[in-house]
Amino acid sequence: MAKNAKTVVKQFFFLSKKYFPPDYIGGGSSMANQLGSLMESIKSKVRALKKSKPNKPYIKMDKSASVKVEIRSRKARKLIDKTLKVADQPGKRSIS
Repeated sequence: MAKNAKTVVKQFFFLSKKYFPPDYIGGGSSMANQLGSLMESIKSKVRALKKSKPNKPYIKMDKSASVKVEIRSRKARKLIDKTLKVADQPGKRSIS
């Protein structure tokens, strides 16, 4: 759950307790009963998310030969472009 979502849930619970105290929620109104059951289900889901174990880290795959060639050619292209850019500037002679 994102940090913003946690704060929203906390604010919801705080406001729901403030405006709908437990004696009001259990007071026989079907809308209040539905709100109470909704709150309980959200609370239980939040508790379950807090207790759940984080996912296992993914297994890093090795790069294939074609990907390695692509990376090398990109680096070579960048170096060539940099060299040509410096060569076009007559005053500067350093490549850094």
